[in-house]
Parts: sequence; structure tokens; C-alpha cells
Amino acid sequence: MQKGAFSASLEKSQSEKRLPAMLWQHRQGEPIGVYTTMREDDVGLYVEGKLALKTQLGAEAYELMKMGAVGGLSIGYVSRDDSYDRVTGVRTLKQIDLYEVSVVTFPANDAARVTGVKGLHAAQAAEANAVQSLINILRGVQ
Repeated sequence: MQKGAFSASLEKSQSEKRLPAMLWQHRQGEPIGVYTTMREDDVGLYVEGKLALKTQLGAEAYELMKMGAVGGLSIGYVSRDDSYDRVTGVRTLKQIDLYEVSVVTFPANDAARVTGVKGLHAAQAAEANAVQSLINILRGVQ
């Protein structure tokens, strides 16, 4: 992957306010949450997201990620510009359209890993605080 390969796709996604999908094992019919942050950094593609914990699949993904049973990431994309070196056998992706980033058991790039999973209680507490804040706003309590 060439540095900058994600940039045009991410700019388009962000301008449309719709980041690529968070899927389970590349299955289009099995979304498990949403990405809240997605950018290209010096290492590659950096993502942060929120699992749909009130769904069966989101809760299962959370448990498996938390225990380390599943922790790979893999991208679904269409290549817009690439090259292939016949001597080395290396394909270089120069520009891609990114459609999804899946949580997978076996990532093609072993370095593509989930590096942190927040605790369920912290997520529930944040959600409860947000709901209480909304209730207070609706009641006119500041």
C-alpha cells in the first residue's frame, strides 16, 4: 500500500458524512457497528469505531475482540491505480476506493490489528450519561 492510497476515498467519505462500513468477516449483510474516526497516518489506515452492542452480532464481536479470539482488520476496496513489479512479485496499491473495514479472524496483513477494546461498562456509562444529558436538555435543566 503506497502512502496516500486512502486519501481520495477518505476525503469523499468524509465530505458525504458516511465512513466505510464496519463489517463482520467481510459479510455485507453483517454490520457490527460504525466507524467514528478514519484517517491515514504514518503507519497506514487508522480507525476508531463503536460496536452495536445491543445487537447479537455486535455483542458477540465485542466479547470475541475483548478476549483476543478475534482481532484482525481487513479492508474491502476497489483499486483505482496500482502497479505490479514482475521481478519482486509485489503489487503496490496507489489509489483505492475503500468500501469497508472488517473485523476478521485472519487478516491478510498480520500487522492490521485491533489495538484496544474499551470496557463494556465504560461504554454503557457513557451512553447513560448521554441519555441523561438529553433528558435534562429536554426538561430545560442545565
